Amino acid sequence: RSTFTWGVPVPWDPEHVFYVWFDALLNYYTALSFAREGEDLTEKFWPADFHVIGKDILKFHAVFWPAMLLAADLPLPEHLFIHGFLLMKDASGEEHKMSKSLGNVLDPFEVMDQFGTDALRYYCFREVSFGLDGSVSTTTFGERYTSELANEYGNLASRTLNMIGRYCEGAVP
Repeated sequence: RSTFTWGVPVPWDPEHVFYVWFDALLNYYTALSFAREGEDLTEKFWPADFHVIGKDILKFHAVFWPAMLLAADLPLPEHLFIHGFLLMKDASGEEHKMSKSLGNVLDPFEVMDQFGTDALRYYCFREVSFGLDGSVSTTTFGERYTSELANEYGNLASRTLNMIGRYCEGAVP
């Protein structure tokens, strides 16, 4: 990068520095050798079958990382899935990328404690199309949970179980 003054100087270009991305990318592979004492997990887990990343780091993971792997004669990840941003509205109603530094986050642990892990998974898959940005909020989560999971799917499950009990002697045919 040329906009930072901190980082590791690029030997052939004094106007640029390497920063966290270079060493962070190496950790995907090298950490497998140190994850468990006395055990090298590289054979079991490399190459990665699926590499899932956010769209804002696409250049690093789709250009630099494969170049580094090829230079080291290591196999590339099999598939690269790029997801969009989760967006949250601010007080003015404008949407912004969900960010810890902005403090506009939907706390997944709070949601899981109240509604369960599967409800959160359902909401994320239902509300945000893969690869696209998607708006999320505690309000829409509650609405989706009540209207679809509790009312529609809950009602369907209840009716189905009652019919199985009534017409199939309580066993799925």
